[in-house]
Amino acid sequence: MDFSNSDLIKQNTVGQSEGFPVGVPPSYNWYQGWNSGGQVTPPADFTAVEGWGQVYHEVGAGGYFNPHASVEIADARTYVHVTQTREWLLVQDQFKLQLTGGHFVPDFAGNVAIRMKVIPLSGAHTAFDPPPPGYNNHFWYGSRGTFAAGTVDAVYVQMDMRVSDPGLKLVAMVGADWWRDATAPYLDDHSNNPGIGGTNWVRLSTEWKTLGYYSMSTERFQADLPGAPFRHGASFKSSAAVAPAPPSLSLSPGTGLIGNVATSNFLEFAGTTDAGGTIAIFDQTKQIGSAMADTSGAWHFTTPSLSGGDHYFTARVTDAAGNTSSASPLLNVTIGSIPSLPSPAPAGDKPLTKGALDALDERGERLGLKNDDGNHKAGQTLTKRGDHCSAAVGAGCGPVAPPRPGAATLSEWFLLLPICICAMMQMRGSHT
Repeated sequence: MDFSNSDLIKQNTVGQSEGFPVGVPPSYNWYQGWNSGGQVTPPADFTAVEGWGQVYHEVGAGGYFNPHASVEIADARTYVHVTQTREWLLVQDQFKLQLTGGHFVPDFAGNVAIRMKVIPLSGAHTAFDPPPPGYNNHFWYGSRGTFAAGTVDAVYVQMDMRVSDPGLKLVAMVGADWWRDATAPYLDDHSNNPGIGGTNWVRLSTEWKTLGYYSMSTERFQADLPGAPFRHGASFKSSAAVAPAPPSLSLSPGTGLIGNVATSNFLEFAGTTDAGGTIAIFDQTKQIGSAMADTSGAWHFTTPSLSGGDHYFTARVTDAAGNTSSASPLLNVTIGSIPSLPSPAPAGDKPLTKGALDALDERGERLGLKNDDGNHKAGQTLTKRGDHCSAAVGAGCGPVAPPRPGAATLSEWFLLLPICICAMMQMRGSHT
């Protein structure tokens, strides 16, 4: 993947955003992307920094949402520039630190957020679920980068991003905040974390894109570039090494899926890559097996028995020269039974309505009633009446069951009434 010097400059030049974030007021300076309104050098007594990223639905793109898709972040790093030595010091590295975050309301009003799924993957690679309607993805490192007070005058943040679904129309930026120290709490007035700035907005796709933010002027940054900021993936490789493209990864034809749910504990994968490459298959961070690509680049792999629940698969290929690719796009599969539809109400029963006392639960049983006894459930009192149970709530009364086939009719009961009275009087006389 290429990330050129011109790409980096474009991301840090006013007015060069590729799109804009849904829900952010246009009056906010960061709505347009890069701007000069941040605090580019830390206060004299500050000793920490936090690199971050954020992802939004793009204005005018339709708001398509896929809950089974993912936003993937890889090789995220934060550097600070040491004033005296003019060296860039790496203080946050995704190879060593996990990313975290949440779905925040777009303008961060009230700091309101909901939980965001965080999926650690192999290597310096993390996946999040995409931003749901009305929220963004905002993420940062699990711990802040630190430096000695008064020694730093700039920051550089870089992250690689992509989405697993080409239908998602999302824009992203990366940036950073200074922090008073490694453990200072968040304050609403931002006195503990003044913002530094962020890049222009970049459209995400299924191909990796690198985003990079620098807080010094372009002229100073170009004269003093970090040692190797423009490479994706295995940063421990020599700059002369050329990593192969990620392998494709998909379920083999015939694998039964409904949505992303599979009923079998064994999955068959297939894909393509460079001929002769060795493919490692991962479930989150754990390697579950490997395969060899044939002379045409095709490969196949059958998993070991998988436990029920969510699984997150990626694959990487290593070529004959020992160069390893970045991960394939995340493939999310849930192992479990396909839920069945609720049983219909018996014929002739009272129609069911949402919120009714006799609504069915997901097993087709009536809420508030047990099949085996008269114990109370959900605040309803059960009483035995002959061979049926009725539920009474307060002074209310359940519906009367219709007559069973073969039961006496009302007129027949009137004919039998004198006989019943006579029998009762005889029984009373026998006990006196």
